Amino acid sequence: MFKGTVTCRAVVHVACEPCPNCDLCGQPYQGYQLPNADTRSEAFVPSALRPAKSGGSILLLVAGIALLFSLLCYCINHALRYGH
Repeated sequence: MFKGTVTCRAVVHVACEPCPNCDLCGQPYQGYQLPNADTRSEAFVPSALRPAKSGGSILLLVAGIALLFSLLCYCINHALRYGH
């Protein structure tokens, strides 16, 4: 917990400075407590800007590549067996 003055903007720990008034300006200290951190708001990319889950498109891409590879293997095997 912190306390500080508005006049000279001095900020001290409550435990370190037992006096109720500031030594620099003589004004009384006002209590200040740090706000709790909101980890969701401090994320690197807000959830609204994150891309949608792309599992379906990745699966379709992998299936297409596997199909093309199978077709290529079939064509090579057919050409080796029967000639051109």
